[in-house]
Amino acid sequence: MQGGTLTVPSTSKLIVNLDITYGPSGGTILVQDGGQLTVNNINMNQYSGTLNIGNNCVVILNNTLNAAANSTISIGTNTSVTATGDLNFNFVSFSANTGANLIFTNATIDGSSVVNMQQATLEVRSNFTFNSGTTNLLGGSSLKVNGNLNIKSAGKFYSKNASKIYLKGNWQNDHPAGSDFNVTGSETILNLNGTTQQVNGQTGQNFYNVECVGNYIKTFLNNVTITNLLDLGASTLYMDGGIITINNPSPSSINRTTGFVANFEWNGTFVRNTNSTSDYLFPVGAKNNSGIWIYRPVILQPKQATAGVYSVKAVYNTVTVHSVYDLGTSLIPRPSTPPPYPLNEKFYHKIERTSGPAVDITIFYDQSQDGTFNTIGQYKTTTNKWEAVANVQAGPVASPLISLKALSVNDFSSPEFLVANGYVQVPLYSYAVLKSKPDGGYYLTEDKQLKFRFEEEYSVPTGTSLTYRVYDKSRNLKTLQNQNVSYGDNRYSVDVTSLTSGDFYWLEVENSKSEKWYLRFKVNE
Repeated sequence: MQGGTLTVPSTSKLIVNLDITYGPSGGTILVQDGGQLTVNNINMNQYSGTLNIGNNCVVILNNTLNAAANSTISIGTNTSVTATGDLNFNFVSFSANTGANLIFTNATIDGSSVVNMQQATLEVRSNFTFNSGTTNLLGGSSLKVNGNLNIKSAGKFYSKNASKIYLKGNWQNDHPAGSDFNVTGSETILNLNGTTQQVNGQTGQNFYNVECVGNYIKTFLNNVTITNLLDLGASTLYMDGGIITINNPSPSSINRTTGFVANFEWNGTFVRNTNSTSDYLFPVGAKNNSGIWIYRPVILQPKQATAGVYSVKAVYNTVTVHSVYDLGTSLIPRPSTPPPYPLNEKFYHKIERTSGPAVDITIFYDQSQDGTFNTIGQYKTTTNKWEAVANVQAGPVASPLISLKALSVNDFSSPEFLVANGYVQVPLYSYAVLKSKPDGGYYLTEDKQLKFRFEEEYSVPTGTSLTYRVYDKSRNLKTLQNQNVSYGDNRYSVDVTSLTSGDFYWLEVENSKSEKWYLRFKVNE
């Protein structure tokens, strides 16, 4: 074209199986509302020109749209532009309006180009590269990239107002942190819908919402901050040295079906902000020795509705960093001949608090794969020993996982926690063993209860009973207030409230066969 205007009238169709190339005098291609244009290539890359496509139009490019030299391109509403080739912009002003749908194979933005998408859709079948210029996704626009999305150091990229980026390939952002890169605009969504994908950049990445689609691994190679919502779906989000931070303190700021967040050994962690006393799920896991990703989540429940920041990561099979023999004077016993170990030697969690109140810590595990445990241990750097955490109880079940829950944990000076096997805590009073012959020892009662058992399991025959007698040290038979013996599972109890505190007595137990057992005891003062 050497100047002038090529017009496709409204509702008309023009098919040109040739290239249209702008000459030194520029020119204008005008497709009026409802018009249709088919052409091989449109070349605006040497001389400036104008491409003005109206509303409800259809434009088919058998190859490529090349534009440069301060050219201007405008796409009207509900217009379709489909190309089998690429989109190349260099020093171009481009706008696509509501309902416009653009499809190209590759796309490259260069120079000081300004690309404005207003409620429009741009689909790139392969790779999209922002070398320089400014690209704005506005008003709910969609960018669909079936390959990689590359933002170079001079590329300015903004996504705002409920716009959505669908990405099947990798995200590579080499732009330094600052105002020239922003995908945290209100309700902006990064949708990772490919198979194995990576999110990487020169510095940490910031997103408003992130959606993970499919049962695949999504790898975050550096720090990622999510302002509002992380939806894991069925994906494994792998932190290869990076830190994932959820700024939204709502307990519902994470969604998942079977997906979870995993990290590489010591590197990386998962951070949540809190401001309520609700349960905050940390859906973490790790890779086991067989190369299988396992899900071992943690729930933190703050004890006060104040602002807090906590981080959790699961570490698999590196508990030997702190030997299973590094055991303190706690309820975690030292094994004589391992295995089994008193500690879970397969995985532990690193749980840290930046700020905030005490929390209940719930750690989940798979009994069939990990073992059976009854307490939670914490590694104490002050003694270099594993110690049992106080106030541990059974936690909720999320089949096939079960859990243990430590109440009101406020000591995070040592951040390593794991499930463990502690000593079984007996009641304040134990059960004395009856003797077939009197001996010189004695049993001290507590709470005015004499509790005893047979050395071996003993069943009282049906229709018979045990007879018991209590004698003082002078062999005088004593009458007790409670004449009943309560028993069950070889555990028997006699109320000795009427006996004198501090005195010694003998218990004689006799069955229907005239077999007798004895126990010397002292009533506790």
